[in-house]
Formats: sequence, C-alpha cells, structure tokens
Amino acid sequence: MNKFVINLDRCKDRMIFFDKSYKRWSAIDGADLREDNPILTKMISMPNIDPKHHRAKCGCFISHINLLKHIITNKLNNVLVVEDDAEQVNPLPETMPNEFVYLGGFFSPKRFIDNLELPEVKQGIVEVPKDTKLLMTLAYYIPNWEWAEVIYDNIMYQKRYRAIDIMFNKLPIKRYLNYPACFIERPLVSTIREDKYKHSTKSYTWERKKKIFKVVIPSYQRYDKLCKLTLGYLAKHGITKDLIYIFIRNDDVDYDKYKSLEQQGYHVISSDVKGIGMTHNYITKFFKTGEYIIEIDDDLKKIVDNERKEILSFTDTFETIIDKMKSEGVSYGGLYSVANNMFMSQCEKYTTDLRYMLGILRIRRICKDIKLETNYAEDFENCILHYIRDGKILKCNHLAGITTNYSSGGCDGDGRNIETEKIDKEHIASKYSNHCKLFVRKNGRTDLRLKHVNSNQF
Repeated sequence: MNKFVINLDRCKDRMIFFDKSYKRWSAIDGADLREDNPILTKMISMPNIDPKHHRAKCGCFISHINLLKHIITNKLNNVLVVEDDAEQVNPLPETMPNEFVYLGGFFSPKRFIDNLELPEVKQGIVEVPKDTKLLMTLAYYIPNWEWAEVIYDNIMYQKRYRAIDIMFNKLPIKRYLNYPACFIERPLVSTIREDKYKHSTKSYTWERKKKIFKVVIPSYQRYDKLCKLTLGYLAKHGITKDLIYIFIRNDDVDYDKYKSLEQQGYHVISSDVKGIGMTHNYITKFFKTGEYIIEIDDDLKKIVDNERKEILSFTDTFETIIDKMKSEGVSYGGLYSVANNMFMSQCEKYTTDLRYMLGILRIRRICKDIKLETNYAEDFENCILHYIRDGKILKCNHLAGITTNYSSGGCDGDGRNIETEKIDKEHIASKYSNHCKLFVRKNGRTDLRLKHVNSNQF
C-alpha cells in the first residue's frame, strides 16, 4: 500500500506518530500563498471567516490536490492518504474495495444550525448514507490512479472552490466509509483553527476530547532509560507532557536531570519516600479520589497485543479499558504478565477473578483506603487489596508490556533482592492466606501464587 501523510514543513515533529511505511507529503502553508494564486482567487468561504483561516483552508485544498496529481502522474494504486493529526485506532480492513473509502471524519448536518440525526451504519465498509455530509479529509483510501483522476478532474472543473472536504461531498461518485473509523483526530492544536476543541471519533461523531487519565511514572536511578524508553514511547503515541507525572527521590544522583524535565512541560514530583510500595502510597495521597491513573515502569519499551503487534493507540486502548473498569465497578486493572502470544490467545480477553498482574503497567482508580505495607511484594498486595475491596480486578489478557525485568536501577537500586523479596512475600502469604500461597522457584527466589477464587469472566 502507498501511504502518504500530508504534513506542513513547520509541523514535521508530527511525523513521530507515523512509522516508516508512511511517506511524508509536504503540505502547502496557506500563509505563504500569493494574493494572485489561482486557487486562492477562486476559493470561497463563509463571509465572517477569519482571513487566516481562509488561507489555511486554501493551503489544505492545494495540498490534497497536489497529492492527487502525484498519484495520477506516477500511476499509483492502493493509496492511503492521512493528515498529520490522524491517530490510528483500528486496523485497516484486510481487503479494500475498488471504491473511494473514508477511514475517518465525522457526519454533519447540511447546515450547522440543524440538529444532526446520526445515520444507522453497519460495521464494515458501507456506502455513505444518502443526503449525509461527511466532513474532514482526515483519512481516505483511493484504489487506483484512475479514481484519483476522476476525483481531480471533477474538483478542478468547478468554477469556484470550497474546502476540500466539501468538494469531496459534491463528487458524482459513490463514496464509502469503514465503520468504526480506522483513524480519529488527534487532539493537537489545529493549524487552521487554534481555538478548535472538538475532534472526530470512531463513530464518525464530533465531540470534545476529555482527559480521562493521567500517566504516572515512579523512577529511581534510571533517568536515561526513562527518557529513551518510556517517555519516548509515550511521545510516539501523542501523550502530552502535561498528562505525565514523574515521581522521584530527593537523594537520586540524577535529581537535577529529572527536575530539568519540568522545563519541557512534565510534572516532576520529588520526595523522601523510599521503596516502590511506599511510593505507591504517596502517589495515592497525591491524586484525588476517583481519578484514573496509569502507572508505568520507567523502562517500558512498548505494549503489544496477543499477536505481538504493538498497539495502535495508547489513548484509545486505555480509555477503552477504563470504560470497562467503570462498567464493572473495578478499581484496579493490569496486563498479562508476559508477551507470549500462545499463552495469551488461550485466555479470555478480560478476566475479573484474582490473578497476578505484573507491575509493568497498572490502571488505578484512586482509592484512599488502599494502603500498601510492602515494597517488594507490592504488585501482589495491590492485586489482593483491590480484589478484597471490589470483589474483582480487571486483567487484560490480550495485552502485555515489554521491558527488562531486574534491570539496573529502579527497585534493585532501592534495596530489592532475594532476601527482601522473601520477607515481604512471607508477610503477604501470612496475612492473606485465603488469597495466596508461598512457594520457592528453582532459582531460589521465594514467590507467591494467587488463588483463583470466585472466577467471573465476561
């Protein structure tokens, strides 16, 4: 497939969101257009539009038209076009039809003063309902260069031009869409309208993007790994820095380096609290009751599914999990412990009985009554305490994190070893004997096994 990202030269940083399978198509900046530009002179807008927005709309129009010309000239087939604020949330259909297909956008009434009655749309690739306007050129598929030529000729034949998405709606061809959408609009600052606050969804609606969760990263003696791995991974998925909270210790040798991250927009919280378990207690006190946080290890490389494919969207994945937690009345969730697709594929997608979840990544609704007593068995303790509290915990068996277990720094630099683990795990086994039992692994490490009680799968 020929994949193109339409991207302004002044926004090249957005290319971090796309892998190497995409080619960058340099967009036209409306601010650079001459007054006598033939497209600009024919472009019409609403009478009260800001002239800057009018120019930006014209630049967007020319960018798509230029790419269509490129497709035609080079006789390209099987083409995917996305704008640089597109965020993929669903895989592309395995088989694409020989038709023009929207892969993102939103339904709109004929006039914005009208009430929008959403059309009923079946899952899969379906024809855009008649008398329905579908706005945005966020993402679309063109099967071959002949189709591109039909689109180009029909648009350029017009005496006057409107925004490119309006022109697409006027095409004398059947238009299709894939439902739910493969791409939604990433909530970035719009290059056309800076005050824009609503964005397209998987359901082809248009709504305000809410900040559902905050990302929390406890880190100790791993500044370089944090920046290279976890922060790099989150940046690639478009997680804004204002949502990221990094908890560090005052005695860390890299304290100044950590604190310098505040200048980049991250929240960096320092304290004298020692031990990962006690740090989790401190985090619980820091946030408000009921807030959702995603706690991540500072050396997380990526999150994969049960086919070992990296997840498409961090935000959409965890918003979906949080919705599931809310509907089930669960305060604690996590991932499968190891990225083994054979084991993962044998499990239900979600389970709510008492099962171990590694501390690589956990989703928590802040509950002030959860207080940990251990530092080196806190992952087991978290599972047990939340299970006792809610009667279930949510394990996402279709997802797993990839990181380096027992790597330098982190808990190992904070006193974790075979003996301290043994002490904490013996304490948990003694206090919660109905929920776990102690055993010794072949490598000599003392470990716990949770008891599957009151299994509730859905």
